[in-house]
Amino acid sequence: MKKKHYLYLLIFLIVIAATVFFLKQFTGKSKTGFSNVPAIKEIMPAFGSPGTAVTVTGTDFGQEPGKIFFSGSGAAPVISWSDKKIICRIPADAVTGPLTVSTGSGSTDSAFTYRINKTGTTGVGFYHTLAVRDNGTAWAWGRNFNGQLGDGTNTQRKLPVRILNLNDVVAVDGGSLHSLAISGDGTVWAWGCNARGQLGDGTNIDKNIPVRVPGLKNIIEVDGGGTFISVTEGHSLAISGDGTVWAWGANNYGQLGDGTNIDKNIPVRVLNLDNITEIAAGGSHSLALRSDGTVWAWGQNIKGQLGDGTNKDRNIPVQVRNLDGVTAVAAGVWHSLALKSDGTVRAWGWNGDSQLGDGTENNRNAPIKIPKLNNIIAIAGGKSHGIALKNDGSIWAWGWNGRGQFGNGTEDNSTVPVEAVRIKNVAGIAAVLGQSYAVDNNGGIWVWGGNNFGQVGDGTIIDRNIPVHVFDKNIE
Repeated sequence: MKKKHYLYLLIFLIVIAATVFFLKQFTGKSKTGFSNVPAIKEIMPAFGSPGTAVTVTGTDFGQEPGKIFFSGSGAAPVISWSDKKIICRIPADAVTGPLTVSTGSGSTDSAFTYRINKTGTTGVGFYHTLAVRDNGTAWAWGRNFNGQLGDGTNTQRKLPVRILNLNDVVAVDGGSLHSLAISGDGTVWAWGCNARGQLGDGTNIDKNIPVRVPGLKNIIEVDGGGTFISVTEGHSLAISGDGTVWAWGANNYGQLGDGTNIDKNIPVRVLNLDNITEIAAGGSHSLALRSDGTVWAWGQNIKGQLGDGTNKDRNIPVQVRNLDGVTAVAAGVWHSLALKSDGTVRAWGWNGDSQLGDGTENNRNAPIKIPKLNNIIAIAGGKSHGIALKNDGSIWAWGWNGRGQFGNGTEDNSTVPVEAVRIKNVAGIAAVLGQSYAVDNNGGIWVWGGNNFGQVGDGTIIDRNIPVHVFDKNIE
């Protein structure tokens, strides 16, 4: 009986040894130095623009360089490669999507989507402009009555000045009279008007240098809102890397989405939202794009800008009607835009200046298709105009053109989209009030339209009805 037990034990040990041997063969290092099962854990900064150097951490990348791919692009330029860390640059043609690490033994996709921000290097407020250089410094110009340029003064600037105390900036954006920035570590900074708590620092005191917004981390996008009717009005939005949305500032119409109409001077989580990939802050309303292609809206709805078929304000998000397959959203002061995956554009809300582009001046409380727009890859909304970037590089515009914001050399309005501008290698666009902006693949910023506070940045206060090149990201 004992001999039988020993025999069973011997057989058991042989099976264990064989299992360990085969596991080592199939999961250990190959002769080329690569692992059979690389794993991507994290990429920092949490999002980036083309040309940005990023660090990808994980396991089993191997000691010898393989290839790393961003969605829509060829292999990214590799700066360094080790078994647990890859440093590379985002290619110019990269788009938002998963990463792929390819080694001699196979390839692995990231479990998360990496956001490519092609307009993050510029941000726009009502009368001021923001920009980021390759070295992580941030710059601003235009109106500065509330300190929104962040240079420690309240002096208007017609040329770019450096924003103080920010050295690792990856993205900027402006509200009506305030400004926001994301640092490479995912923290958020704010400055300018704070009458409604839109800086999120727990006070209601204006700041002319950046202050950190507490309680936020791993932030991948920010956006600022506000109206020109109440000069103190403004709110701020942020997306965390986990897909949640945070808001602070004015809340009189429920634009913070927390179920109340009470202003907040520190961030609060927007209710009932998850898996959010993009946000947009309008005058007193907010938009969010979910990863499933649906759009959600909350806040003021007097012009139908929430798109839910009513004109009722909402202090928690509601789904925009009859809209799916959306890849991008934009908000004007009282209207909203959405880009669909088929390259067409939808619009809803205020249409008093034909900013919905449908040939009428009738407000719409549910989305309508904008005619003449196909093969669109980016959208932006001002107060009374809209612009769209086609895949052939042309920029189309519609609505009010009284400040030359179409960029076509005229001040003629249009109730439907017209081809307005062609700028070489455009990567992204933006719009606000009476200005329009474009960012090229080299990080150059082009501005046209209203310039009464020097917001074009060409050293004058003369409106421009054709684009002016005013900033380069790699020139100090």
